[in-house]
Amino acid sequence: MEASFQTWDRNYKEKRNLYWARLRRAWQDYQNGDHGPYGEPNMSSFKYFMERQYGLRVNMVSDNIDGSYQIIDEAKHTMFLLKYGSN
Repeated sequence: MEASFQTWDRNYKEKRNLYWARLRRAWQDYQNGDHGPYGEPNMSSFKYFMERQYGLRVNMVSDNIDGSYQIIDEAKHTMFLLKYGSN
């Protein structure tokens, strides 16, 4: 029982860290790129950018990303994984 929990915990932490690393790279690209209709780069406009560009709805709490998300477009999310790393 202990070993299976440790494996689950390690896998969860690895996946969480990969998600945050991908978001950091996407945020850097967003800050450095053309923002188009999203206006100045801030967390609120980044949320809408991620939804429209990569099919990923990042959940926000008080204008901060809380770590949970929903995939709203599989094809766009696949492009996100390909661009920012799938493993």
